[in-house]
Amino acid sequence: DCARGAVSRRLAAPAGHHFSGHGAFAGDGRTLFTAEVDNETGAGVIGVWDRSDGYRRTGSFSSGGIGPHEILRLADDTLAVANGGIIAALDDDRTMLNLDTMRPNLCYLGPDGGLIERVDLPDPLHHNSIRHLAAGSDGTVAFAMQWEGDAAAHPPLLGLHRRGSDPLLAAIPEALLPRLKNYAGSVAYDG
Repeated sequence: DCARGAVSRRLAAPAGHHFSGHGAFAGDGRTLFTAEVDNETGAGVIGVWDRSDGYRRTGSFSSGGIGPHEILRLADDTLAVANGGIIAALDDDRTMLNLDTMRPNLCYLGPDGGLIERVDLPDPLHHNSIRHLAAGSDGTVAFAMQWEGDAAAHPPLLGLHRRGSDPLLAAIPEALLPRLKNYAGSVAYDG
């Protein structure tokens, strides 16, 4: 409860899973979707919870990738999922276990988990973990990334995507490169 600064409900990931980022409510506010990882396989999972029944877990489905971080409900109730591609150890250091093979993607899923579209980054950018999302009024999804490759490289950290087309990756102005440290913490649209 943000107005009172009080915890109204605490959820625990089911045995064998851990939460890995943000959640999102369905348009009617009854269903909560949570970003999770299967501890054994590293596969991304979207948990489904019924708010009207005390946040009872009612199911789950694939996130369409590895390491889901943010889930964003779009105006048509499609879920956009930022699959960062990273499998992290469950130790205190959160050591990244699959940097050589990581494959981030942006997935669009129906509220039942059906895959609508999957957007992969070009191979040279497979170290660019997609983390945060925002949606524009025209349906364009913006995504922020964090680079997990060679620190001397300066890849794009912001992308834009409209369903059915290729992603547009934004170049970083030269003056900002050293200050960003290959990390974009979030993304938002100005109304």
